[in-house]
Amino acid sequence: MRGLRATAVAITVLLLISGVAPVWAQTSTSPGVAVIGDYGNRSTAERDVGRLVAGLGVRTVVTTGDNLYDDSSYPEAVGAYYCGFIAGAPPSASCPTTSMARANAFFPATGNHDYSDGGIESYLNYFGALRGQTSYSVTREGIEFIVVDSQAALDSADSMAKQQREVRDRSMRSTARWQVVVLHHPPYSSSSAHGSTTDFRWPFSRWGVDLVLSGHDHDYERLRVGGLTYVVVGTGGADLYAFGEPLPGSLVRDDAHHGALVLRSTPTALVGEYWTTQGQRRDRFLLVERATG
Repeated sequence: MRGLRATAVAITVLLLISGVAPVWAQTSTSPGVAVIGDYGNRSTAERDVGRLVAGLGVRTVVTTGDNLYDDSSYPEAVGAYYCGFIAGAPPSASCPTTSMARANAFFPATGNHDYSDGGIESYLNYFGALRGQTSYSVTREGIEFIVVDSQAALDSADSMAKQQREVRDRSMRSTARWQVVVLHHPPYSSSSAHGSTTDFRWPFSRWGVDLVLSGHDHDYERLRVGGLTYVVVGTGGADLYAFGEPLPGSLVRDDAHHGALVLRSTPTALVGEYWTTQGQRRDRFLLVERATG
């Protein structure tokens, strides 16, 4: 796609030693994108994550799936907490038209519970701004988010092949500074609950993808595998899962706190920070562009 590749490198110490200001010290022109997942259950934890996101100053929310659980509804489980980011949804008491965003700024991925609990028709009806799409791409703040319907892919070999081609083509043709894939089922996960879904160990790096975000396991984990950063963000409100044996490449793990990941772009880097509902920053990483060839 471009003559630049993004790579997460441990440059903080090197830059400090050389006397150069760290990349993240540069003023970001990006208000940020919040990433949440596994949240739609109307729990106190979901409420707290919603309040956290509202206080982070972000203008966009992306989800890693499982936007609805059990007998809840999308107006109750999503609109009640994220109405100010949503446009095109049927109005409700928890999210009237007057409280909705003028332009949609809420971009979900589907999860298995969106199929099994709510039904995909309810999902598409509520997220009307998606215009019937469960796999799509959207660019915000210099980041192209390429959203995969991983449940549909697991249910159909044709969907798996089609979406793999879509991710490849969208990333390789992208003109955005950063390409981030979003899907529910994690290619790599150290959780003792679900763990890795190896069907999605696609050749992302070859296609120019810079970061892969997922959910499904209710924890936070950042891994570095094959030169690519993978982050599991499943801490949006559902009960948390414990970790098992850490996978090779697992760098940061948190199975004790609900929270949200925030992505912000600077002129030279993509910075990720994981914040908990207690106001703690539990992780910080960056991707920097490095010329190749």
